[in-house]
Amino acid sequence: MGVYGNNVTYSVDASTKVTGKILERSPFKLDITITSPYFGLHTIGIMRPEYRNTEDFTNDSGVHDCEVLLEELYYECKVMEDRAPEFIEALARFDGELANFDTTFSPAKSGLERLKVEQGTIESLLGGFVQGMASKFEPAYLDERVDLERQLYASIFEPLLDGEVVYQGYQQVPEYVRGMVARRGL
Repeated sequence: MGVYGNNVTYSVDASTKVTGKILERSPFKLDITITSPYFGLHTIGIMRPEYRNTEDFTNDSGVHDCEVLLEELYYECKVMEDRAPEFIEALARFDGELANFDTTFSPAKSGLERLKVEQGTIESLLGGFVQGMASKFEPAYLDERVDLERQLYASIFEPLLDGEVVYQGYQQVPEYVRGMVARRGL
């Protein structure tokens, strides 16, 4: 148990040893990823301002913080692995809702990219103008998509996580479940 260079280990019980890698360790920030028995999630710890004068993550007390973050990652992954069929079903709903949104609202999928006309014609001029207008909406579309991802995560995945809070869960949980599907060959 402990921190050795950029590696951190934690014993859950006599038979379960968890390992992770420290991606960043500075006085006020930790970034850790789990490497065994699961992999694919990472988390960040930020030192609260009221402790910054007396503590930092690079000293001996930071070792405990590394272990705590690794333990959290372990339990987050364990919940998803133990309830894999539910999470896989949830991923299908999550991806389906995003696909509906993309089909309806994505400027790139508006059919304009399929406009094939000869250069120098009025159609090409008009097509270029319409493409330019569609590209103006891209940032707003991306913002709305991220908002939808967060809402879907909260309504679809959070109830399955049994109170585990995943750092940037709206991105990491779907990616972890996609990896789980790939590892299982589903």
